[in-house]
Amino acid sequence: MPNYSALHICLPSYDNLGDRLGMDAMIPLFAEHQLHLTVDLVDIRTLVDQKTTLDSQLDRINQTYDLVVIGAGGYLHPLHLLPRIFSQIESWGKLTIPLILFGFGVVNLHEHNHYPTRFSLLSPHEPNHLTAALKAATAVSVRDVRSWFVARRLLQRDAHKVFLTGCPTVFLAGRLQHQVSLTHEIGLNLPFRHAACQQYHDELMHVARTLITTLRFRSDAQHQTKPLKWICHSETERADAERLRDHFQHDFDIVNPTTFEETSQAFASCRIALVTKGHAGIFCLANRVPFAFLSYDIKCDALVESLWDHPPDLLLYIHHLKELDRDQALQALLNRVLRLSPDLKLASDHLLDHCSRELEDFFERVKAGLG
Repeated sequence: MPNYSALHICLPSYDNLGDRLGMDAMIPLFAEHQLHLTVDLVDIRTLVDQKTTLDSQLDRINQTYDLVVIGAGGYLHPLHLLPRIFSQIESWGKLTIPLILFGFGVVNLHEHNHYPTRFSLLSPHEPNHLTAALKAATAVSVRDVRSWFVARRLLQRDAHKVFLTGCPTVFLAGRLQHQVSLTHEIGLNLPFRHAACQQYHDELMHVARTLITTLRFRSDAQHQTKPLKWICHSETERADAERLRDHFQHDFDIVNPTTFEETSQAFASCRIALVTKGHAGIFCLANRVPFAFLSYDIKCDALVESLWDHPPDLLLYIHHLKELDRDQALQALLNRVLRLSPDLKLASDHLLDHCSRELEDFFERVKAGLG
């Protein structure tokens, strides 16, 4: 079986569970589809720190590697990460080997956005890094319906190379779901230090206090569940959760998963979840755990739109917390998730079944591009 040499452009140094597992998903998923890779990594953060891009290395890349893979993550944006890879829009078209865009998704902060973009106003006829990368790509895997539509609209007649596979992590972070017992009522992911969340510290603290101090153990004929599990995506989040536990003098479990198996265990053991990070929602989906978002970015909205007919059922916008009766809004949100749980699990099955079929088609196109 042939072995291919790949240049993987991603964010390996970013202390964030979603980005790490998105990177780690590439080699095993390619291998499961009979594509065995020898990989060299390029860290976009290193490029930024060194104030350089890959434009001057195009000849070396074309001569050294069989393919280039970018992702997975929030790369589907004309100004966010792609210009950190190539500074010149024309460079995308100078790749002569297959370019694979893997698990791309829209990203655009609701407020205080450093890269303001209205995707509906992007024209396929106006030069930008996103359209150029899409046109240069052999195959494009996207993680939600909004990303699928944006990519297909920009590609026009080449829209057939876009596949709604879901995030690649969804196929690896849920494989233990049927082996995990229910142990907690609510899984909570609440990052206080995230750049988009810092200005809402007081409101998020109120949410945390409400859940930590009011949730109670639940017993039924089979088992007793604990009220709350705080699921962290970084060491920083873990440290913050431990400080909160000490501050409120209420004991609750804190986990900081680092592998696909630990992530599946962390989420699958919860009855429902309230999450903020985009990948926390993806990991809930992977494990068929009904969830709601404290949404800070359209990537959160986009995931819910892919899953559920009426997205407001599962969304509470972080920038609305200041003006709401937070306790009432939070209670209503969690009650809806509980009430809708059977339907949300069925909807998750349907979405993931579709993504699985799209993933097969995506890899068939990758193989065709490699010859």
